[in-house]
Amino acid sequence: MTRRRLLGIGCTLVALALGLGPRRLRRRPQLPGLPPVIVLPPPAVILPPPPVSIEAKIDPALRALMQADPSQTLRPVIVEMQAPLPPFLGAPNVDRALEALDLLRFNGVAVAPLSLIDAAAGFANAAASPR
Repeated sequence: MTRRRLLGIGCTLVALALGLGPRRLRRRPQLPGLPPVIVLPPPAVILPPPPVSIEAKIDPALRALMQADPSQTLRPVIVEMQAPLPPFLGAPNVDRALEALDLLRFNGVAVAPLSLIDAAAGFANAAASPR
């Protein structure tokens, strides 16, 4: 090998040794007064609400109005379902709205699902209301 090539290899080895050699540790300044990290407990388990009677779910004013004159033609109603419980699969609001729409189809005249509020709009009379 030529002298120039050996000198180049030697300089490269010296540069690598200096670059990979022991380094001085730099201390990073820490912010004073930081609070300690607080770990919160896991969220509580969500339980379904206790069952409620069907009569308690119907608005008392609407029930009184419909029972006062049961032969009256259909009245506009909104059937609202209970909110779905997690874990959610698919589109739970749409599923609840379609269930409400099915209830209206069975007990009155269904018009449209209202998936934003888990409900359906339609018409019903006192004969369609549960007793």
